[in-house]
Amino acid sequence: MKKVLVFFIFVLGLFGMTMTAGAEFTIERLTDNDCYDGNPKINANGVVVWESRINGQTHDIMLYDGTDTINITDNNRDDRNPQISDTGYVVWEGAPNGQTYEIFLYNGFTTTQITDNLYNDQNPQVNSSGYVVWEGDSDIGYKIFLYDGVSTGTVSGNSLRDHRHPQINDAPAVTWDGLHTTSHDIFLYETIPVRLSTNPYEDYFPKINNSGDVVWETDLPRSKEIYLYNGVATLELTVRNLDDKNPQINDRSHVVWEGDTEDGYEIFYYNGAINRQITDNVYSDRNPQINSSNNLAWEGATEGGYEIFFYDGTEIQVTDDDYTNQKPQLNDAGQIAWESITGKGFEIFMATPTSSQPPPGGGDSSCACFTGLLMH
Repeated sequence: MKKVLVFFIFVLGLFGMTMTAGAEFTIERLTDNDCYDGNPKINANGVVVWESRINGQTHDIMLYDGTDTINITDNNRDDRNPQISDTGYVVWEGAPNGQTYEIFLYNGFTTTQITDNLYNDQNPQVNSSGYVVWEGDSDIGYKIFLYDGVSTGTVSGNSLRDHRHPQINDAPAVTWDGLHTTSHDIFLYETIPVRLSTNPYEDYFPKINNSGDVVWETDLPRSKEIYLYNGVATLELTVRNLDDKNPQINDRSHVVWEGDTEDGYEIFYYNGAINRQITDNVYSDRNPQINSSNNLAWEGATEGGYEIFFYDGTEIQVTDDDYTNQKPQLNDAGQIAWESITGKGFEIFMATPTSSQPPPGGGDSSCACFTGLLMH
């Protein structure tokens, strides 16, 4: 395994400020082969999972535990879209019959096939207790299912609806978007399903934290905007009349997203009180992530291609190479996993901080900002 120590010290102007940033990362190349390796996920302990097309036809699920890489599927089935919990549970969708996808759960020792039916089960998520949620294409439309370690039930009801994009926290509470009359709304299940959004527009792609707060994007006539349900009320975080999308939320209910500007997409951050524009350049910044220390990671276009960036109050460029670096995933230790398009194909990389970082929290608040609006 190749390890490269990178060190960046640079001065950047942001929000009319001058910030001097310095940080060290150890970059590990987890794969080096001629096949596709992509879609990585990383947990709090630095364990990384991804899908690999090692035989050139079907995908297997690979796991790197900090020392070794193992194939936890190693079969002729197509296995894809892995997710990992902080306690090490891994879930994915696989096609045992070569036609429809089923849900599989690995507990660190054995693999259990959770579903076995004639329709597609996909987009699984897993929490720290091994509870699994997914969407299933049943004979009455897509429904949201929950497996509690013993049995499986539906949390979205039995009506003919299009329920998609489930997420689960450690409570467990489940959120998803589902068709209600003529448009998609956001739903939350704790003991019964509750509709969080009640507008005539399309609400999609919710994310939930361990406090039960939910963030999503709404496709309004003028633009896409970001909304946050804080357990009491719903806030409209953005009113810029430009597209804001792909929100992520941490357990402190801070939110990060990508927003369109005249120069391309930039990274925006809500710290619980105000919004901040983190990036301001002529390139596109996208796919942001946030951890519980309010550190951020994203992929940003540069003159040389897409690179991985990290933010802990100052902006740090983690990669500087000829690859296309994309789909970063960030854990609470500040480790980042991503996929890179190299000269050989798609490969998996991981960066680990090797020096003390400046105090977290999103930096100075003296920038241009605006508050969210309370929506009833």
